[in-house]
Amino acid sequence: MTTAGVQITEAALSAEAYLKKERASEQRHEFYFGKLLAMPGESITANELINNCLELLRRPLNAQSLRVFTHDIKLAVKNGQVYRYPDLMAVAASDITDQFVMEKPQLLIEVASPDSYHTDRVVKWEEYSALPSMRYYLVIAQDKMSVDFFRRVGENWELAALTKPEDALELSEWELVLRLADLYAGI
Repeated sequence: MTTAGVQITEAALSAEAYLKKERASEQRHEFYFGKLLAMPGESITANELINNCLELLRRPLNAQSLRVFTHDIKLAVKNGQVYRYPDLMAVAASDITDQFVMEKPQLLIEVASPDSYHTDRVVKWEEYSALPSMRYYLVIAQDKMSVDFFRRVGENWELAALTKPEDALELSEWELVLRLADLYAGI
């Protein structure tokens, strides 16, 4: 903004100020290098996809001492310079040290709209894949049956693009297989 020839920029918010402000806020915001990013509402389709994922994952992962959280729990990435609200994340129970913010996810899922696909597939993938605890990342399209399935193998990541009902995601570390038909059930 310019006032009387003087350039005025919005001051960057500290991570501490963000966390305090977010606890009192009625609307969720992601935090990106000092800036607040308002979280838009989600579609019924996105909500149903996350509910299907939650239903398929909660019991099997809880049995392996992992806890599954949906999009109301924050994830700290980039040394506290970025906070995200993944649509779903799984964290080892032993790695939970805060009631509001997770730091060591093993599985992250984002349900992408055509508008958010680039952010989920490129920007968030870059952030999430750098987390040492990460094992799996799924980008689930809500406008068609399509899942980008990233799996860590040693120090590298493998990508599988799945598009058919019979295609399956193998979460081999947990001996769990998810079929696309089940992820997209009722949609």
